[in-house]
Amino acid sequence: MYYQSYRDRLRIIQAYDEMLEARLETSKGYFVNFMFNELPGGRAAKLQQMRKQIERFHGLLTRHIVRKPESDGWRHLRPVLIVAPDLPVPKRVKTSGSRIGANDGLHINGILLVPPRRRPAKTKKEVPRKQSRLRISVRKHLQEKHRVFFNESLARAHVTRVQHGTMADYMFKTVKKGLADWDDVLILN
Repeated sequence: MYYQSYRDRLRIIQAYDEMLEARLETSKGYFVNFMFNELPGGRAAKLQQMRKQIERFHGLLTRHIVRKPESDGWRHLRPVLIVAPDLPVPKRVKTSGSRIGANDGLHINGILLVPPRRRPAKTKKEVPRKQSRLRISVRKHLQEKHRVFFNESLARAHVTRVQHGTMADYMFKTVKKGLADWDDVLILN
């Protein structure tokens, strides 16, 4: 890791916040918390495995949303996923015993931006536009396709619709504190 001032980290987070705010005007936003089963190795090895699983997750979701994900004409429908590592935060109410969890509490938080759900044509003569293939919410889709998205490494993803703000500050809180590096941030489109 290299040193970056707290002020510089805040500026970068503010830039992400502004970008996400603009994207949320045309996309549905979800805050996603990825939890993993125990992974072997040190922190760097665990982050690498987590990254691989999130890339796999994004690829699967992209194919469920976009008919032709590699085509330039369909690129605007690809979901955008921005993720950063996170560590557990001490809670005010202490529980008995240690409950940090798998991987010493290391997990991944992110923002998922997806195009609006598909709308059926109003008339038979209406030319169908390129639209998202997803007909239900991302949360419901992941519940229905649980066996496709989750495996022995990626245990689950808690998905919450972004209602207010962008969640950028919360997503990057570990980077903001200097406990993770910007190189650990992953942007998928």
